Formats: sequence, structure tokens, C-alpha cells
Amino acid sequence: MAEEAEAAQEEPKKSGGMMKTLMMGIGIFIIVLAGQTIAPLISAKLGLAPPVVLQSEEAGENGEGAGNEGPPDALPIYWPLKPAMVVNFAGSGDTGFLQVEMEVMARDQMVIDQVKEHTPALRNALLLLLASQTDDAVFSTDGKQALLAEACETINTVLKPYTDDKEVEAVYFTSFVAQ
Repeated sequence: MAEEAEAAQEEPKKSGGMMKTLMMGIGIFIIVLAGQTIAPLISAKLGLAPPVVLQSEEAGENGEGAGNEGPPDALPIYWPLKPAMVVNFAGSGDTGFLQVEMEVMARDQMVIDQVKEHTPALRNALLLLLASQTDDAVFSTDGKQALLAEACETINTVLKPYTDDKEVEAVYFTSFVAQ
């Protein structure tokens, strides 16, 4: 019996090192996978994600070609004017409240770059435009369409000295709240 006890003490005890390593590896894998899944969602929600820019098939390996020169068949590039613009507008009686989020669309990256660079001037011009609206323009569909056309014209007027005759093609409301 003494010999068995001595033999038991001489055998190395298995501590499960291989199992611990495997479980830690699986845990790290799950954490990394969750981070890669959740991080883009969080950054998109906070407005930190860059806009998606698609290139046409004719574009070269370094991005040169039809996608950057802006031919009519180039894919559109969208850029949000964040944060939302909030103004009081001159309604028929009482002052109205308007909160608007917009995105601009162009087919040339240089135009989008100029929109980014001159965002303060663009927001100022758009806030003045929105503040001058009437109830008819704010609450009717035709008025909103006309407001979009005016906004596009206003943006192109501000950007004209910087864009070499290239323009923002369209402006879209992505949120429109009026009271």
C-alpha cells in the first residue's frame, strides 16, 4: 500500500493545460468575431462610417478612369450633411419648426470632396433657405420638391468657385420633420 501511494506521488498530475488553451482560443475567437460584427453597426449609427463609394467596371486598378472623371454613366456618390438642420420658419401665423437631414449626390469624387471641405458655408446657405420657407412649401409635396431643387441650386452656387463646372446633381431629404 505504501508502494502505491509512492507511485501515485511520482506520476505527474494532469492540470488540463491543453483544454484551458483550447477554451481560451475559442473565447478569443468569439470576442474578435463579435467585435467585427458590432463595430461597423456602432460606427454607422454614430455617423463615423465613411460613405460607400462604388466604382464602375471601367475604372483602372488605381481608381482612375470613368469612375473619377464623372461621365454621365458614372455611379452616384452620396454624402450626408450631418447633423440635422433645425430652423424656425416663417409660417402663415405662428412660427413653425423644421428639422431636416439631407444627402447630396454627385458623380465625381472631387465634388463630394468640395462638399466636405465647404460644409459650414453650405449649411449656412441651406439654413437661410429653410428659414425663409412658408407653410405651402413645407407641408405640400410640390413645395418639398421645389425646396429640393432650390437646395441643389444653392449648394451649386456656393461650390461653383471650387468645382470646375462640375456640380452636385441632386439633393435628397433623408429626414423631414415640420410642426
